[in-house]
Amino acid sequence: MRAPVVRILVATCALLVSGCTTTPVSTAAPPPKTFVSLTFDDGHASHYAAAMQMRARGLAGTFYISSGLMGSSTYYMPWWQVYNIAEAGSEIGGHTMHHADLSTADAVTVRREVCDDRYTLLNQGFSPVSGFAYPGPGLSPVTQELAKECGYSTGRGVGGLFNRYCVQCPAAETMPPEDPYKLKTAFPARAATTLADLQAVITNAETNGGGWAILVFHGVCDDGCTADLSVATATFTALLDWLAPRAANGTVVRTVGQVAAGGAVTPQVTPWLSCT
Repeated sequence: MRAPVVRILVATCALLVSGCTTTPVSTAAPPPKTFVSLTFDDGHASHYAAAMQMRARGLAGTFYISSGLMGSSTYYMPWWQVYNIAEAGSEIGGHTMHHADLSTADAVTVRREVCDDRYTLLNQGFSPVSGFAYPGPGLSPVTQELAKECGYSTGRGVGGLFNRYCVQCPAAETMPPEDPYKLKTAFPARAATTLADLQAVITNAETNGGGWAILVFHGVCDDGCTADLSVATATFTALLDWLAPRAANGTVVRTVGQVAAGGAVTPQVTPWLSCT
């Protein structure tokens, strides 16, 4: 009766001598199913603090910049803040030179506003500047084609996804998107937007098979800095605190460019750098 015990001991010793070890159970997070992009329009001054709040939590967003307006008044960020946002891991995209109304401007002005904005951002050192957001009612077949001609890889509109104002809208943008120059989003966050409203956009995507949930922000402040399109700072901060740990369940925050490229890239969020 001792022989089986001896054989087991010999086999165990052989494994140890050969360097074999047991394989630990993986604790890695599941592959992402729901991608969330936090996007910011206009280059408003409140975006800098929002970006730093994101950086502190290892998150990155996409900031659509009207390059001709940066530093023109205290309403907008100065260029050094835009640089710091990019250095902290977020994406910089275009939003026309002067936040032009592309639905009423003449063809020459429209082309100049869209293309020159990208060229300005590239000349400022940002790269690849692959995303564009149409200001206001500026999304049309003409501007979609122009965004492509100017070198953008994506064009983001406003609306078209599930939110409190459109509960019958699709839960999420498809991956890959049906039309990369007509990306759909939830309704822009505003003064009346609650944390529950923002969470509902994301959880609705999660419970409907995942996909791409794109949120739109203008002002992030408590003084109506962008009138009705201003979301409370506490609401935004609470969203970040709620979002960050959801990666463990397969919901991740990525920039528009990262998701458009397949979503596999993990944002490289770097420490804040101060310029003087």
